[in-house]
Amino acid sequence: MTMSVRRVTSSDIPRIAELEIERWGRIPGVPPLTTHILYEWFNEQSPFFLVAVYTNTDGSEAIHGYYFGRLIPQEDTDTLITKFVESEHLRNSGYTEQVHDPHGSIFYGINVTSIHPNAGIALQDAIISLLKIYRINKMIGVARLSGFRYYLSKLSTNLTDPATAAYQYTYRQLRKMNGFISNPDELLTDDYPEPIHHDRVLYYHVHTHRSHKLLTCLPYLPNDTKSAGWGALLIADIAQ
Repeated sequence: MTMSVRRVTSSDIPRIAELEIERWGRIPGVPPLTTHILYEWFNEQSPFFLVAVYTNTDGSEAIHGYYFGRLIPQEDTDTLITKFVESEHLRNSGYTEQVHDPHGSIFYGINVTSIHPNAGIALQDAIISLLKIYRINKMIGVARLSGFRYYLSKLSTNLTDPATAAYQYTYRQLRKMNGFISNPDELLTDDYPEPIHHDRVLYYHVHTHRSHKLLTCLPYLPNDTKSAGWGALLIADIAQ
């Protein structure tokens, strides 16, 4: 079998919906996306809606992952933070109502789902290549904190303010992975311990390029037990 990445077609949507169930259906609080939402994304005609496919020897294809993102208008960082933090739509389902802007200059990476590690890596690489073609040099997104509940369970009771703890957890994870560029070390406090394990979701997001800046942490998927309902708002510069 050989793997390739291509743009999504309308006939791919039912299979992508199946992937959502396969990947997220057994994780409490992370609802699989519906066919309706996926068709809405397809109708945006974003060039950043991609699938990773394996081609069998008989010519048939098997979709093993997909990525969706969109361009959004250029705005200063403080305005972006405000929009993400105050977005009820983001807080309730993980996605904003902003649609793809073909003239936008910031990439908003919304969702990547794969059932094979190579598919996820291929999709990330394809997205970065596309961003270079479109001359987009900044991307933003919200990452689940998949290990945050465990981290909270290890803190003393006076350190369980979730916003502060989420920031300390994410910042330490990024520092451990050498995955950030401009957050000053004085934002760390000795009261909070280092996480024991890499956060698998954050690790995936910093795999392609290590230039993330942690903007803030915010309520994200409220019923997601592994993340205790929190996500990290990250921004990254893309080397051209």
